[in-house]
Amino acid sequence: MESIVNEARALRVIFQNVDTACSELHKPQPRSKKGAGSERVCQGNAQWLDGLELPVPVLDSASGYATYYLMLAQDGAVELSRPVVRKGKFDAYIERLFLLSGDDPLDSGSFDGQSTETGGQWDIEPEVTRKK
Repeated sequence: MESIVNEARALRVIFQNVDTACSELHKPQPRSKKGAGSERVCQGNAQWLDGLELPVPVLDSASGYATYYLMLAQDGAVELSRPVVRKGKFDAYIERLFLLSGDDPLDSGSFDGQSTETGGQWDIEPEVTRKK
């Protein structure tokens, strides 16, 4: 599973497209079903106590890493969350950090790529190639 790993802090971050993000009323769900690998890397995110299904933060017992998902919704909302994966979906959340709501100025299309420091266009031209 592709992820960003910070070995010094024992953290793992995985990218995920979700139906919604940054909402107190609705918890994000993946746009595609999560597999057994996702359940394994998130198994340390929660410990199920006495059938109460209360999430308790612990490190992943196999790797010693805490697993977070960078969740991106179609409206541009972004959150960093630490979910529990069960039966192909996000079942519970230990932590949710709202990073960017879908109604932020950068999401509105008003951002024109002009740098405020130099006053000109960005000098970076990304190269996009197919993976072999």
